[in-house]
Amino acid sequence: MTQRRTRAPRHTLDRSAIAAAALDLMDAEGARALTIRSLAARLGVAPMALYNHVHTKEEILDAALEHGLARLPGADPGRAAGGWVDRIRSINLAFHRALREHPSLVTLLVARPLGGQAPIGAAEAQLRVLVEAGFAPDEAARAHLTLLHYAIGSAAWTSPRVEPPAVGRAVLERLPAERYPTLAALAAPLATASYDDDQYAYGLDLLLAGVQRIPTVERPD
Repeated sequence: MTQRRTRAPRHTLDRSAIAAAALDLMDAEGARALTIRSLAARLGVAPMALYNHVHTKEEILDAALEHGLARLPGADPGRAAGGWVDRIRSINLAFHRALREHPSLVTLLVARPLGGQAPIGAAEAQLRVLVEAGFAPDEAARAHLTLLHYAIGSAAWTSPRVEPPAVGRAVLERLPAERYPTLAALAAPLATASYDDDQYAYGLDLLLAGVQRIPTVERPD
C-alpha cells in the first residue's frame, strides 16, 4: 500500500508544515527514516526549499518535538479547576495522549528532552503546580521526573507493535500452567490490562497517591 504524502501547497511551506510532516514521517517509518531528502519528498518540494526555513536535521527534530507537544504548556486547568492532584493528573493525561498520538515523540524526548519551547513549557507547568502545592524543591523535581519517566515508559510499552493484541493474548493463554502457574492463572486480566487504554490512568493514580504522602512545607489545598 502506498504511503500517503503530505504535500505542501505552493507558497505555504513554513517551519510548522515542515515540523508536522517530519513528525508524520517518523510516526509512520521511524526516526531513522527522516532525512532532508525523504522529508522534501513527503512535502513534494525540492530538498533545497527546506533550507529557507530550517538549517539542520537537529533543528527539524526540535521543531517536530515542539509541534507534537504544542498543547502541553496549557494543559494545566488552573487553581479554579481543582486541587493540585487534579491539575497534575490533567497535565500528565494530556502528555501521555500526545505520546500515544505520535509514537516518535518518545524517541525524540529521550534523545532531546529540552528540544524546543513546548517540552520546557510543559515541565515549567508541572513543576509550578508542585511548588505551589508546597513541595520542597528536591521533592518537586523528583516527583516531576518520576511522572515524566512513567508517561514515557508507558507510551513506549503501548506503542505500535509487530503483533496485534489477539496474538499477545493467545501467547499468554498458552503458557503452561505447570511451569508458570501464576502467569497462567492471571493470563486473562494481564491480557486485558496490557491492551487497555485506561491502564496508564490507573498507574498514574497509583503514583499520585504516593506523591500525596510526601511531606510538604505548605499545602494550600
